[in-house]
Amino acid sequence: MKEKLFTSYKWAICVSFMFLWTSAFSQSDGYFIHLNNSNLDRTVLTSNFATEINKDELIYTRIEHRFEGLNSESKTVSWLTKLIKSKKDGTILKSVLVESDSLELFDLNVYRFNDFIILNGIARSETVNYFISIVYDLDLTQLSTEIFPYVKTSYFEYTSLGSAMVKYTNERMYLVYESDAKYFIYDNEGKVEKTGTLRNPKNNNNAFNLQEYAIDPKTGDILGYGWPSSYRFDKDFNFKSYKFQDNRNTFDTQNWNKIYSGYEYIASDQYLGWGRCSYRDTVKKEIVMGLSLAIFNSDLEPVENISFIDFNLEESSDVSCRTTGGLFKGTDGYYTFGEAVPIIPGENGHVQSSYFFVSKYDFELNTVWQRKFIFRKDYRYLQLHAELTTDNAILIAGENWDISKATHWPYHIGG
Repeated sequence: MKEKLFTSYKWAICVSFMFLWTSAFSQSDGYFIHLNNSNLDRTVLTSNFATEINKDELIYTRIEHRFEGLNSESKTVSWLTKLIKSKKDGTILKSVLVESDSLELFDLNVYRFNDFIILNGIARSETVNYFISIVYDLDLTQLSTEIFPYVKTSYFEYTSLGSAMVKYTNERMYLVYESDAKYFIYDNEGKVEKTGTLRNPKNNNNAFNLQEYAIDPKTGDILGYGWPSSYRFDKDFNFKSYKFQDNRNTFDTQNWNKIYSGYEYIASDQYLGWGRCSYRDTVKKEIVMGLSLAIFNSDLEPVENISFIDFNLEESSDVSCRTTGGLFKGTDGYYTFGEAVPIIPGENGHVQSSYFFVSKYDFELNTVWQRKFIFRKDYRYLQLHAELTTDNAILIAGENWDISKATHWPYHIGG
Protein backbone atom coordinates (compact mmCIF):
# COMPACT_ATOMS: atom_id res chain seq x y z
CA MET A 1 0.00 0.00 0.00
CA LYS A 2 1.54 3.27 -1.09
CA GLU A 3 1.51 6.42 0.99
CA LYS A 4 0.25 9.41 -0.91
CA LEU A 5 0.45 13.06 0.12
CA PHE A 6 -1.57 15.57 -1.88
CA THR A 7 -0.96 19.24 -1.22
CA SER A 8 -2.94 20.97 -3.92
CA TYR A 9 -5.32 20.39 -6.78
CA LYS A 10 -7.43 22.27 -9.25
CA TRP A 11 -10.63 23.94 -8.05
CA ALA A 12 -13.69 25.14 -9.92
CA ILE A 13 -17.09 26.62 -9.20
CA CYS A 14 -19.64 23.84 -9.67
CA VAL A 15 -23.41 24.30 -10.00
CA SER A 16 -24.37 20.70 -10.82
CA PHE A 17 -23.27 19.34 -7.46
CA MET A 18 -26.23 17.45 -6.02
CA PHE A 19 -27.50 19.64 -3.21
CA LEU A 20 -30.48 19.69 -0.88
CA TRP A 21 -28.71 21.92 1.10
CA THR A 22 -28.54 19.20 0.90
CA SER A 23 -26.24 18.00 -1.85
CA ALA A 24 -24.85 15.06 -3.69
CA PHE A 25 -22.04 14.26 -6.09
CA SER A 26 -22.16 11.51 -8.66
CA GLN A 27 -22.51 10.74 -12.34
CA SER A 28 -26.23 11.57 -12.08
CA ASP A 29 -27.81 15.00 -12.29
CA GLY A 30 -27.54 17.12 -9.17
CA TYR A 31 -30.20 19.04 -7.31
CA PHE A 32 -30.42 21.77 -4.71
CA ILE A 33 -33.30 22.60 -2.36
CA HIS A 34 -32.84 25.85 -0.46
CA LEU A 35 -34.76 26.68 2.73
CA ASN A 36 -34.97 30.46 2.56
CA ASN A 37 -35.05 32.31 5.88
CA SER A 38 -35.88 35.83 4.70
CA ASN A 39 -39.27 36.24 6.41
CA LEU A 40 -38.82 34.50 9.77
CA ASP A 41 -38.29 36.91 12.67
CA ARG A 42 -35.57 35.80 15.15
CA THR A 43 -35.61 32.30 13.69
CA VAL A 44 -32.79 30.19 12.31
CA LEU A 45 -34.13 27.94 9.55
CA THR A 46 -32.01 24.87 8.82
CA SER A 47 -32.00 21.21 7.83
CA ASN A 48 -30.11 18.40 9.58
CA PHE A 49 -31.18 15.33 7.61
CA ALA A 50 -31.91 14.09 4.09
CA THR A 51 -32.38 10.65 2.56
CA GLU A 52 -33.42 9.45 -0.88
CA ILE A 53 -36.50 7.19 -1.01
CA ASN A 54 -36.31 6.41 -4.73
CA LYS A 55 -34.92 7.96 -7.89
CA ASP A 56 -37.48 10.80 -7.77
CA GLU A 57 -38.23 11.49 -4.08
CA LEU A 58 -36.51 12.25 -0.81
CA ILE A 59 -37.26 13.05 2.82
CA TYR A 60 -35.57 15.94 4.63
CA THR A 61 -36.04 18.01 7.78
CA ARG A 62 -37.07 21.63 8.11
CA ILE A 63 -36.08 23.08 11.49
CA GLU A 64 -37.27 26.43 12.85
CA HIS A 65 -35.06 27.42 15.79
CA ARG A 66 -36.55 30.60 17.28
CA PHE A 67 -34.60 32.83 19.68
CA GLU A 68 -35.69 35.41 22.24
CA GLY A 69 -33.25 38.06 21.02
CA LEU A 70 -31.34 39.01 17.91
CA ASN A 71 -28.00 37.34 18.59
CA SER A 72 -26.71 33.77 18.74
CA GLU A 73 -26.38 33.88 22.54
CA SER A 74 -30.09 34.53 23.03
CA LYS A 75 -32.31 32.05 24.87
CA THR A 76 -34.19 29.52 22.75
CA VAL A 77 -37.93 30.18 22.62
CA SER A 78 -38.96 27.21 20.49
CA TRP A 79 -37.60 24.48 18.25
CA LEU A 80 -39.94 23.10 15.57
CA THR A 81 -38.96 20.13 13.40
CA LYS A 82 -40.88 19.14 10.29
CA LEU A 83 -40.33 16.06 8.15
CA ILE A 84 -40.77 16.90 4.47
CA LYS A 85 -41.36 14.38 1.71
CA SER A 86 -40.70 15.98 -1.65
CA LYS A 87 -39.68 15.48 -5.22
CA LYS A 88 -36.13 16.37 -6.17
CA ASP A 89 -37.37 19.51 -7.90
CA GLY A 90 -38.57 20.77 -4.50
CA THR A 91 -42.28 19.97 -4.91
CA ILE A 92 -43.57 19.08 -1.44
CA LEU A 93 -45.64 15.90 -1.30
CA LYS A 94 -46.19 15.72 2.46
CA SER A 95 -45.19 17.73 5.54
CA VAL A 96 -45.41 16.48 9.13
CA LEU A 97 -44.79 18.48 12.30
CA VAL A 98 -42.93 16.31 14.80
CA GLU A 99 -44.64 16.61 18.18
CA SER A 100 -45.39 14.68 21.37
CA ASP A 101 -48.49 15.61 23.38
CA SER A 102 -47.71 18.40 25.86
CA LEU A 103 -43.92 18.04 25.71
CA GLU A 104 -41.73 20.57 23.93
CA LEU A 105 -39.13 19.01 21.64
CA PHE A 106 -35.60 20.34 21.17
CA ASP A 107 -32.41 19.40 19.40
CA LEU A 108 -33.84 16.43 17.52
CA ASN A 109 -31.27 14.42 15.60
CA VAL A 110 -32.67 12.49 12.65
CA TYR A 111 -31.50 9.26 10.99
CA ARG A 112 -32.65 6.63 8.55
CA PHE A 113 -32.29 2.99 9.59
CA ASN A 114 -33.70 0.43 7.15
CA ASP A 115 -37.14 1.80 6.22
CA PHE A 116 -37.52 3.88 9.39
CA ILE A 117 -36.91 7.57 10.10
CA ILE A 118 -35.69 7.85 13.70
CA LEU A 119 -35.63 11.09 15.70
CA ASN A 120 -33.77 11.31 19.01
CA GLY A 121 -33.36 14.38 21.21
CA ILE A 122 -34.70 16.33 24.18
CA ALA A 123 -38.32 16.65 25.32
CA ARG A 124 -39.31 18.79 28.27
CA SER A 125 -42.26 19.72 30.41
CA GLU A 126 -42.24 22.89 32.47
CA THR A 127 -39.90 21.34 35.05
CA VAL A 128 -38.40 18.10 33.70
CA ASN A 129 -36.17 17.17 30.75
CA TYR A 130 -36.32 13.79 29.02
CA PHE A 131 -34.72 11.99 26.12
CA ILE A 132 -37.24 11.09 23.45
CA SER A 133 -37.22 8.73 20.48
CA ILE A 134 -39.85 9.00 17.72
CA VAL A 135 -40.08 6.65 14.74
CA TYR A 136 -41.76 7.20 11.36
CA ASP A 137 -42.03 5.04 8.26
CA LEU A 138 -41.08 6.30 4.80
CA ASP A 139 -44.65 7.55 4.25
CA LEU A 140 -44.14 9.77 7.33
CA THR A 141 -46.64 7.86 9.41
CA GLN A 142 -45.68 7.99 13.09
CA LEU A 143 -45.11 4.47 14.42
CA SER A 144 -43.91 4.89 18.00
CA THR A 145 -42.72 7.25 20.72
CA GLU A 146 -40.44 6.30 23.61
CA ILE A 147 -39.42 8.56 26.52
CA PHE A 148 -36.42 8.05 28.79
CA PRO A 149 -35.11 9.80 31.91
CA TYR A 150 -32.50 12.44 31.31
CA VAL A 151 -29.69 12.49 33.87
CA LYS A 152 -27.01 15.12 33.52
CA THR A 153 -23.40 13.95 33.55
CA SER A 154 -22.02 17.29 32.40
CA TYR A 155 -23.40 20.79 32.03
CA PHE A 156 -25.16 21.75 28.83
CA GLU A 157 -28.22 23.74 27.83
CA TYR A 158 -31.26 21.66 26.93
CA THR A 159 -31.05 22.91 23.35
CA SER A 160 -27.43 21.86 22.85
CA LEU A 161 -26.72 18.15 23.09
CA GLY A 162 -23.53 18.43 21.09
CA SER A 163 -22.55 16.11 18.28
CA ALA A 164 -24.63 12.94 17.98
CA MET A 165 -22.60 10.24 16.22
CA VAL A 166 -24.23 7.28 14.49
CA LYS A 167 -22.98 3.90 13.24
CA TYR A 168 -24.90 0.99 11.71
CA THR A 169 -24.71 -2.78 11.56
CA ASN A 170 -27.19 -5.08 9.82
CA GLU A 171 -29.08 -5.58 13.08
CA ARG A 172 -28.58 -2.34 14.99
CA MET A 173 -28.15 1.41 14.94
CA TYR A 174 -25.81 2.92 17.54
CA LEU A 175 -26.21 6.55 18.60
CA VAL A 176 -23.68 8.26 20.89
CA TYR A 177 -23.82 11.83 22.18
CA GLU A 178 -20.31 13.27 22.22
CA SER A 179 -20.89 15.79 24.99
CA ASP A 180 -23.04 13.95 27.52
CA ALA A 181 -21.77 10.34 27.76
CA LYS A 182 -25.15 9.01 26.58
CA TYR A 183 -25.75 6.17 24.15
CA PHE A 184 -28.75 4.49 22.50
CA ILE A 185 -28.89 1.10 20.77
CA TYR A 186 -31.76 0.56 18.29
CA ASP A 187 -32.91 -2.82 16.99
CA ASN A 188 -33.78 -3.39 13.34
CA GLU A 189 -37.43 -2.47 13.99
CA GLY A 190 -36.49 1.03 15.13
CA LYS A 191 -37.09 0.39 18.83
CA VAL A 192 -34.62 1.38 21.56
CA GLU A 193 -33.09 -1.88 22.72
CA LYS A 194 -30.79 -0.32 25.31
CA THR A 195 -29.76 3.10 26.55
CA GLY A 196 -27.26 4.15 29.18
CA THR A 197 -24.33 6.29 30.26
CA LEU A 198 -20.72 5.59 29.33
CA ARG A 199 -18.74 4.87 32.50
CA ASN A 200 -15.24 3.58 33.24
CA PRO A 201 -15.31 1.04 36.13
CA LYS A 202 -11.51 1.17 36.27
CA ASN A 203 -11.57 4.90 36.93
CA ASN A 204 -14.01 5.36 39.85
CA ASN A 205 -16.90 4.55 37.50
CA ASN A 206 -16.69 8.08 36.14
CA ALA A 207 -18.75 9.05 33.13
CA PHE A 208 -16.72 9.95 30.06
CA ASN A 209 -17.39 11.32 26.59
CA LEU A 210 -16.51 9.70 23.28
CA GLN A 211 -15.39 11.99 20.48
CA GLU A 212 -15.48 9.29 17.81
CA TYR A 213 -16.03 5.56 17.45
CA ALA A 214 -15.98 2.53 15.15
CA ILE A 215 -17.44 -1.00 15.16
CA ASP A 216 -15.57 -4.27 14.65
CA PRO A 217 -17.88 -6.22 12.28
CA LYS A 218 -16.38 -9.58 13.26
CA THR A 219 -16.77 -9.37 17.04
CA GLY A 220 -19.34 -6.59 17.26
CA ASP A 221 -17.03 -4.76 19.68
CA ILE A 222 -17.33 -0.99 19.82
CA LEU A 223 -14.06 0.95 19.65
CA GLY A 224 -14.09 4.50 20.95
CA TYR A 225 -11.77 7.44 21.46
CA GLY A 226 -12.29 10.23 23.98
CA TRP A 227 -9.22 12.27 24.80
CA PRO A 228 -6.91 11.16 26.32
CA SER A 229 -7.90 7.48 26.08
CA SER A 230 -9.20 4.84 23.70
CA TYR A 231 -11.88 2.39 24.84
CA ARG A 232 -13.28 -1.01 23.94
CA PHE A 233 -16.85 -2.18 24.65
CA ASP A 234 -18.79 -5.26 23.68
CA LYS A 235 -21.71 -4.95 21.25
CA ASP A 236 -24.03 -3.92 24.10
CA PHE A 237 -21.74 -1.09 25.26
CA ASN A 238 -20.53 -3.05 28.27
CA PHE A 239 -17.07 -1.78 29.22
CA LYS A 240 -14.11 -4.06 28.40
CA SER A 241 -10.89 -2.01 28.52
CA TYR A 242 -9.25 1.34 27.95
CA LYS A 243 -5.81 2.62 26.99
CA PHE A 244 -4.26 5.99 27.72
CA GLN A 245 -3.07 7.92 24.65
CA ASP A 246 -1.07 11.08 25.23
CA ASN A 247 -1.84 12.14 21.67
CA ARG A 248 -2.41 10.46 18.34
CA ASN A 249 0.34 11.18 15.86
CA THR A 250 1.01 9.82 12.40
CA PHE A 251 4.76 9.60 11.88
CA ASP A 252 5.13 12.08 14.78
CA THR A 253 3.81 14.88 12.59
CA GLN A 254 0.00 14.88 12.50
CA ASN A 255 -2.44 15.31 15.37
CA TRP A 256 -5.93 13.98 14.66
CA ASN A 257 -9.26 15.54 15.58
CA LYS A 258 -12.79 15.83 14.20
CA ILE A 259 -13.25 12.32 12.81
CA TYR A 260 -16.60 11.71 14.52
CA SER A 261 -18.14 8.60 12.88
CA GLY A 262 -15.75 8.70 9.94
CA TYR A 263 -14.34 5.14 10.16
CA GLU A 264 -14.71 2.13 7.88
CA TYR A 265 -13.47 -1.37 8.71
CA ILE A 266 -11.03 -2.60 6.04
CA ALA A 267 -9.22 -5.64 7.54
CA SER A 268 -8.35 -7.35 10.81
CA ASP A 269 -7.25 -4.66 13.26
CA GLN A 270 -7.41 -2.03 10.51
CA TYR A 271 -9.84 0.85 10.15
CA LEU A 272 -9.88 3.59 7.58
CA GLY A 273 -10.34 7.01 9.18
CA TRP A 274 -10.95 10.38 7.56
CA GLY A 275 -11.28 13.85 9.03
CA ARG A 276 -9.43 16.92 10.17
CA CYS A 277 -5.86 16.82 11.43
CA SER A 278 -3.05 19.26 12.14
CA TYR A 279 0.73 19.34 12.06
CA ARG A 280 3.50 21.68 13.10
CA ASP A 281 5.24 23.48 10.25
CA THR A 282 8.84 23.48 11.47
CA VAL A 283 9.84 26.16 8.96
CA LYS A 284 7.05 28.66 9.66
CA LYS A 285 6.81 27.44 13.27
CA GLU A 286 3.04 27.35 13.24
CA ILE A 287 0.25 24.78 13.40
CA VAL A 288 -1.36 23.99 10.05
CA MET A 289 -4.69 22.18 9.71
CA GLY A 290 -5.54 19.88 6.84
CA LEU A 291 -7.66 16.93 5.71
CA SER A 292 -6.31 13.42 5.92
CA LEU A 293 -7.10 9.78 5.26
CA ALA A 294 -5.19 7.17 7.27
CA ILE A 295 -5.26 3.60 8.55
CA PHE A 296 -5.90 3.16 12.29
CA ASN A 297 -5.52 0.13 14.54
CA SER A 298 -8.16 -1.17 16.95
CA ASP A 299 -7.05 1.38 19.57
CA LEU A 300 -7.89 4.04 16.96
CA GLU A 301 -4.22 5.00 16.73
CA PRO A 302 -3.04 6.06 13.25
CA VAL A 303 -0.46 3.67 11.80
CA GLU A 304 -0.23 4.54 8.11
CA ASN A 305 -0.96 7.75 6.21
CA ILE A 306 -2.80 7.41 2.90
CA SER A 307 -3.53 10.98 1.83
CA PHE A 308 -3.02 14.43 3.32
CA ILE A 309 -4.52 17.55 1.79
CA ASP A 310 -2.43 20.51 2.90
CA PHE A 311 -5.14 23.13 3.15
CA ASN A 312 -4.78 25.52 6.07
CA LEU A 313 -8.21 25.44 7.73
CA GLU A 314 -9.98 28.01 9.84
CA GLU A 315 -10.31 26.69 13.42
CA SER A 316 -14.11 26.39 13.40
CA SER A 317 -14.15 24.13 10.32
CA ASP A 318 -15.47 20.71 11.32
CA VAL A 319 -14.64 19.21 7.90
CA SER A 320 -16.53 15.94 8.43
CA CYS A 321 -20.27 15.80 9.14
CA ARG A 322 -20.98 15.89 12.86
CA THR A 323 -23.51 13.06 12.89
CA THR A 324 -22.38 10.71 10.15
CA GLY A 325 -18.75 11.51 9.45
CA GLY A 326 -17.55 12.05 5.90
CA LEU A 327 -16.15 8.66 4.85
CA PHE A 328 -18.34 6.24 2.88
CA LYS A 329 -17.88 2.82 1.30
CA GLY A 330 -19.52 2.71 -2.11
CA THR A 331 -19.96 -0.02 -4.69
CA ASP A 332 -16.75 0.92 -6.50
CA GLY A 333 -14.51 2.35 -3.78
CA TYR A 334 -14.34 4.76 -0.86
CA TYR A 335 -15.61 8.34 -0.97
CA THR A 336 -14.72 11.21 1.33
CA PHE A 337 -16.65 14.43 1.67
CA GLY A 338 -16.01 17.53 3.73
CA GLU A 339 -16.50 21.27 3.98
CA ALA A 340 -14.00 23.77 5.31
CA VAL A 341 -12.98 27.41 5.28
CA PRO A 342 -9.36 28.49 4.73
CA ILE A 343 -7.42 30.81 6.99
CA ILE A 344 -7.01 34.15 5.27
CA PRO A 345 -4.71 36.54 7.18
CA GLY A 346 -6.61 39.55 8.44
CA GLU A 347 -10.01 38.09 7.53
CA ASN A 348 -12.80 36.78 9.76
CA GLY A 349 -13.17 33.08 8.97
CA HIS A 350 -16.85 33.12 9.91
CA VAL A 351 -17.66 35.28 6.89
CA GLN A 352 -15.60 33.39 4.29
CA SER A 353 -17.14 31.14 1.66
CA SER A 354 -16.83 27.37 2.06
CA TYR A 355 -14.74 24.99 0.02
CA PHE A 356 -16.08 21.50 -0.60
CA PHE A 357 -13.70 18.56 -0.80
CA VAL A 358 -14.74 15.33 -2.52
CA SER A 359 -12.34 12.43 -3.16
CA LYS A 360 -12.60 8.89 -4.43
CA TYR A 361 -10.27 5.97 -3.62
CA ASP A 362 -10.40 2.44 -4.97
CA PHE A 363 -10.56 -0.52 -2.59
CA GLU A 364 -6.73 -0.75 -2.63
CA LEU A 365 -6.74 2.88 -1.35
CA ASN A 366 -5.24 4.34 -4.51
CA THR A 367 -6.53 7.81 -5.31
CA VAL A 368 -8.97 7.83 -8.24
CA TRP A 369 -9.68 11.57 -8.15
CA GLN A 370 -9.88 14.56 -5.82
CA ARG A 371 -11.98 17.71 -6.21
CA LYS A 372 -12.05 21.04 -4.42
CA PHE A 373 -14.55 23.75 -5.34
CA ILE A 374 -16.73 26.61 -4.12
CA PHE A 375 -20.47 26.10 -4.59
CA ARG A 376 -21.45 29.73 -3.95
CA LYS A 377 -19.02 32.54 -3.24
CA ASP A 378 -21.52 34.43 -1.07
CA TYR A 379 -22.32 31.44 1.19
CA ARG A 380 -20.67 29.57 3.98
CA TYR A 381 -22.00 26.09 4.74
CA LEU A 382 -22.07 23.73 7.69
CA GLN A 383 -22.97 20.18 6.72
CA LEU A 384 -24.69 18.25 9.52
CA HIS A 385 -25.73 14.99 7.87
CA ALA A 386 -24.46 12.98 4.89
CA GLU A 387 -25.21 9.67 3.24
CA LEU A 388 -24.01 7.79 0.18
CA THR A 389 -26.85 6.96 -2.19
CA THR A 390 -27.26 3.73 -4.16
CA ASP A 391 -25.62 5.33 -7.23
CA ASN A 392 -22.60 6.54 -5.23
CA ALA A 393 -23.85 10.11 -4.84
CA ILE A 394 -23.25 12.05 -1.64
CA LEU A 395 -26.43 13.60 -0.24
CA ILE A 396 -25.94 16.18 2.51
CA ALA A 397 -28.09 18.48 4.62
CA GLY A 398 -27.13 21.38 6.84
CA GLU A 399 -27.00 25.12 7.35
CA ASN A 400 -25.89 27.97 5.14
CA TRP A 401 -24.93 31.54 5.96
CA ASP A 402 -25.42 34.32 3.44
CA ILE A 403 -22.12 36.01 4.32
CA SER A 404 -23.11 39.17 2.44
CA LYS A 405 -25.67 39.69 5.28
CA ALA A 406 -23.59 38.29 8.12
CA THR A 407 -24.18 41.29 10.37
CA HIS A 408 -27.94 40.72 10.36
CA TRP A 409 -28.19 37.58 12.50
CA PRO A 410 -30.23 35.39 12.29
CA TYR A 411 -31.91 36.38 9.03
CA HIS A 412 -28.93 35.33 6.91
CA ILE A 413 -29.07 31.69 8.08
CA GLY A 414 -30.95 29.11 6.05
CA GLY A 415 -30.85 25.43 5.20
